[in-house]
Amino acid sequence: MKGMSTDEYRVQWTIEAPKAAVVLIHGQAEHCGRYEHVADALNDAGYNVFAGDLPGHGRSGGLRGHIDRFGDYVDRVESWVADARALHPNAPMFLLGHSVGGLIAARFLQTSPLAREVAGAALTSPAFRLRFPIPAWKEALGRRLDGILPKLRMPSGLDKQRVTRNEETLLATASDPLMVYVASVRFYNELLRAQRAALDEAGLIAQPMLVLHGGADEVIDPAVTLEFGAKLASRDKDVRLLPGLHHEVMNEPERDEVIRGIVAWLDRRSEAAGPADSASSIM
Repeated sequence: MKGMSTDEYRVQWTIEAPKAAVVLIHGQAEHCGRYEHVADALNDAGYNVFAGDLPGHGRSGGLRGHIDRFGDYVDRVESWVADARALHPNAPMFLLGHSVGGLIAARFLQTSPLAREVAGAALTSPAFRLRFPIPAWKEALGRRLDGILPKLRMPSGLDKQRVTRNEETLLATASDPLMVYVASVRFYNELLRAQRAALDEAGLIAQPMLVLHGGADEVIDPAVTLEFGAKLASRDKDVRLLPGLHHEVMNEPERDEVIRGIVAWLDRRSEAAGPADSASSIM
């Protein structure tokens, strides 16, 4: 593991003789340390994992819960992709993004010149539209203050959402000092703009795609994920809802089965992908 400067935190989970690399992108309010169990499973399956904390999150620098532009997230992921490519110049590379991390992965594939380095992507509960209600006064205030007080932060409401049925995870999350439960005016508006762009430009994505969404998600609207999937240009795409699962499908009581399914999907695509080319029961 390597922690970078005070401005940035990155981590690598590596093994000897990996068959491919995975760049893992965490979601809003959290940090990459919550995915150690996912990285361990990927290591066991033969994958090196590259990740980090997004700006304003975890151990990275920046105002908590704030971003000047959504592209700053994409830029950070580009640096992780570059790390992975430098260590694996000829191996297939994949993205694995959860929630806002899934939205970031989509925008990366739609806008980044490094998208050609990616052989496929797996998204879990990607944040294409919020499902929990934002008070009308807060929404109106956020739009009005975007150009005046962009760094003004308010409670995000995420701490009140039931993201998983796994009580052990809920307890650990509640006591995690690295979690962030505020969001700035600019972040909220940039999120909305990125969501619209991701849906409008879904047809720009042609890589193999696995998109999984908890059917009982109370945070992000599963129906919009299906809409995104229908617009993808990918010939190889598997877009589905997982009945009864909540937002954090890789933390649900069924998480081992979900992760095995993701690994199986990666295995099939890593075997099919050339160098740097662009199912379990629950799957």
